[in-house]
Amino acid sequence: NPFSKRHLQGPIDQIVGKTQVDLHRSNFSAFEMPAVVEGSSHDFLADTFRVQSGADIGLIRGFRYGTHVKRGEIRREDLYHYIPIGPFIAKGDMNGAQIKGIIEESADGTLSRSASEWKGGWLFGWSGLHYELNPNAEKGKRSSNITVLDTKTHSYIPLEMDKVYTVASYNYDAEPEYVSGIKVKNIQRVVNEKEEAIDATEVVEAYLIDNKANPELNRIHLREPLLPPAYGNQELQPLP
Repeated sequence: NPFSKRHLQGPIDQIVGKTQVDLHRSNFSAFEMPAVVEGSSHDFLADTFRVQSGADIGLIRGFRYGTHVKRGEIRREDLYHYIPIGPFIAKGDMNGAQIKGIIEESADGTLSRSASEWKGGWLFGWSGLHYELNPNAEKGKRSSNITVLDTKTHSYIPLEMDKVYTVASYNYDAEPEYVSGIKVKNIQRVVNEKEEAIDATEVVEAYLIDNKANPELNRIHLREPLLPPAYGNQELQPLP
């Protein structure tokens, strides 16, 4: 891979795991879990980043990944369709206020009534974090009731603005102190048994050795529906 410099560890069409649900991010905006807000594929990938790094929270940028993986076998090539860009996975420290800011910036860059302000694809995918979203609220006030998974009690508790959390996501050699473009502290990459940093596809493969893909869905709860289609056709991202 030209970014990670990692090489394939086996045939591209090799079965590397199984999924108990269809993995995709393609629902129209009127669906219960619209693709512009959330997708089972992103939920699953964020889970693998969180679990394999030991972070409190997993994060994946909301890029428009189009691959569909039906319930059943996952092949290595499926992972490369989702993650073709060769990132490593690392965790670093963020406080709750920073996490809240990421949620709001992502929401505004996706749901602004002005298309000229759109940026960064769709909403970020999260693992270990839930929140409510009002897509029609004003800038900076779309998210509410943000909660984070407490691994000791296996329950979700309110995000604390001053508390420090570990967040795992994409990391590159060109930006060693950043995850998904966000500067963090105390960064640590996911490594293999040889202490080599492994890229995101290998991180997902390692997760699938002991786990099946079966992500919790509807992590982001819409308080109000998205805008109806502007021109009569079903839309993936609502037009302003």
